[in-house]
This record gives sequence, C-alpha cells and structure tokens, in this order.
Amino acid sequence: MLRMHDLLRQMARAIVCDETKDNRSRLCINKDSCHVLERNTGTSAIEGISLDLSQLRKDVKVTRTAFSKMFNLRLLKLHLDNGYPNGECNFRVSLPDGVEPFVSDDLKYFQWDTYPLKYLPYFNPENLVQLIMRRSQLELFCNEDQPLELVKLKKIDLSYSEHLMQIPNLSRAINLEVLNLQGCSSLVQLPSFFQNLGKLQFLHLHDCYNLKDGLENLPISVIELYLSGTAIKSLPESIWKLKYLERLNLAGCRNLRKFPEISGRMEFLVEIKLYGTEIEELPKSIDNLTRLETLCLACNKIIKFLPNSLCKLLHLQELYLRECSSLEELPPLPRGLRKLDIGKCERLKSLPELPSSLEDLWAEECSSLEELPPLPRGLRKLDIGKCERLKSLPELPSSLEDLWAEECSSLEELPPLPHDLGTLNIVKCERLKSLPFF
Repeated sequence: MLRMHDLLRQMARAIVCDETKDNRSRLCINKDSCHVLERNTGTSAIEGISLDLSQLRKDVKVTRTAFSKMFNLRLLKLHLDNGYPNGECNFRVSLPDGVEPFVSDDLKYFQWDTYPLKYLPYFNPENLVQLIMRRSQLELFCNEDQPLELVKLKKIDLSYSEHLMQIPNLSRAINLEVLNLQGCSSLVQLPSFFQNLGKLQFLHLHDCYNLKDGLENLPISVIELYLSGTAIKSLPESIWKLKYLERLNLAGCRNLRKFPEISGRMEFLVEIKLYGTEIEELPKSIDNLTRLETLCLACNKIIKFLPNSLCKLLHLQELYLRECSSLEELPPLPRGLRKLDIGKCERLKSLPELPSSLEDLWAEECSSLEELPPLPRGLRKLDIGKCERLKSLPELPSSLEDLWAEECSSLEELPPLPHDLGTLNIVKCERLKSLPFF
C-alpha cells in the first residue's frame, strides 16, 4: 500500500517530467541527470539535480563544462544511501581536473558522495546551507586562494573522507550547527578557529583514529560530542566549559587514561560512554554530573574502584561495568538506578545494597561473587550464569520475569520461584538437587 507522501512524491515527479525537456527545472531521474552531466546539455532552467549513485548502471564521466550553463542551480545531490557507509558503488562518477566553476551563486544544497578529486572545484558558497561529501577523496578541501564565505552554512558532512588531512577554514561559518567528520582517519588535530563556531551543536569525530589534539578549542555551544575511537590520551579540563553538553562518547579511546576533575555542575549532561578506555579512576567530583542518566565503563581492564560520590547521582538509571576485570568492589549505588551490568567482573566478591528501583541485574561470570544482597521488589531480570561460588540465592521477588543461572556449579538450592517467571535456565547446576514449587 502506498502512503500519502509516496503518492505526493510520484505526483511531483510526474509534473516535473511533464515539463518540456529544455525547460525542466529539476532532474530527479538518473538517466536524465546522467544525460545532462555527460553531454553538457544543462540550461539556466535547471535548479536541481539528483542522482542516486547506488542505482547507476554505468560509469558517468562529467564533462569539463557540465555546470557552466546552470546559472540557477540551487540543489546538487549525488547521493549514496544504499549501504552507506560500507556499501560499494559498482559504477562511479568521474570529474576531470580543471573543471569549470559552479557558477551559480544560488547553490544551497551540495551533496556529492564519493567525490573523486583531492580539492573542490571553485564555486561561490555564500548561499550554501548544507555541504555533504561522504567517502570523498578530498585531501585539503580547497586551494588557499579560495574564499570561504560560509555565513549561511548549517551542516557539513565529510564522513569517511579518509584522505582529508586538514579541516577547512570554517572561521566564517558562524551559523554551523552540525559537523560530521566520522571516519576521517587522516585528521590529527582540531584547529583553533573551532572555538569561534558559536552555534555548533553536534560534532562527530568517531573513528578519527589519529586525532590527538585540539579538544581545548571546542566551542561552548556543543551539545553532542562523539570522540569514540580517537587517539586522545586525556581530556582537557576545559571540556567542562561545554555547559550545554548532553552526550559525551569516548568509547574505544584505548589511549585514554585520565579523566579530569569536574570543576562545576553539568546540568544537561545525561550520557557518558567510556567503553574500552583505560581510565584509571573517576574523580570524586563526579557528583557534579547532576543530571547524568547513563554511565558506561564497560571493558575497562584498569579501574579498581569507583568513587563513593557515585551514589549522589540521583538521576543515574543505567550503569554498565561489564568486563571491568580489575574492579574489586562497588560503592553505594544511586537510589534511582534501573539497570546494572557487572557481567564478567571477575574480582567482585560482593555487592552493596541494591536500590529499590533496580529492574535488571546482569552479573554473569562474576567468578568471585559469593553471595547476593536482598533483591529489590521490582526486579525483572536476573542473570547469574557461571557464578561458580554462589551457593544460594536470596528470596526472589514476585516481579521477576527471567532468571538465568546456568553453570552455577556451587548452587545447592533455589528459593521459591515467582508465579509469573517466564524464563528459567539452570542448565549444568550439578549440585542443585531439586526445584522448589511455584
């Protein structure tokens, strides 16, 4: 069944296609777009060109003067959406060196995925609102003499442009809100002009494997900061000047060992991901993260203790400590915690009092865990599989829906099982002699 917006889209295309060939303002069918680019048949009537690169049936060779007659071009969209970012193009669009300028001063939307050249051809970007060039071959973006009047620019996406060595001079992009440089693995540092981008809210730097420096240049306007997989070794204390920050992702930063003292209250920060880092300790000032809801420290092989001030995080709902293999004990837990994952924390011998709000507890393969504290009344899921030293369990709450206790080789007895229990796994519990009645 066609949805209404699908019908409207088809109607719009039909109207455009009914225009005479010479007067057509928008080219949204691949064969029409290819014809214009390859045969230099563009006219001043054309305002938009869209070409789905994933649907190409042959290589497309753009002529040197393909854009020279399109004085009113406002949208140029050569996009690869099928399987991005890992999908492959069977056919490509090639562009000759020395291509003539995009002469239209009206260009507002410019997308060219898999762009083939090291530099952008010259064009006037003063009206540009979005620039998207994913998986491009860009190295330095532009020649030094090219002016970058980018006052209207709001979004840049150069993700997976693996040869990009230097971020273009964006000092005049004062309205930029989104900058996606994910997978730009040749980038080493962030430039100083970043601090002047006073409206930048979303900065994506995932998998910039060689990025080490420049975090002190971030503007205070940033709301979401993604640094996962970068080469940074420490966070500057200035990171806490980003007072509007809501999400901080440092997952997979394997060189990261230092986490700075938190100098003031972060009233908007709700999520921190430190998965796979080597942070040695969290600061006592972590209680300044007054609105934090999710904290992930999973797969940290170094950290041994967490600060007692953790219990002051009254909004913390999810705490992930899976595979923190050196963690020896837990501090008092926040009273609003709903999910706790301590799976494969091999050195944990006991747990503190569990908050009454807890719904899910994953504690499988905690091979040193000898006993569990009383379980909260609202607990729904409990996983203690392969906890080899557990001999017994506390009373199970009536709310429990799933219980995994496979290969608990020391478990001798179970308490009465809840009536609404949906999953029970007690495979290979050799010492368990009988099951209680529901």
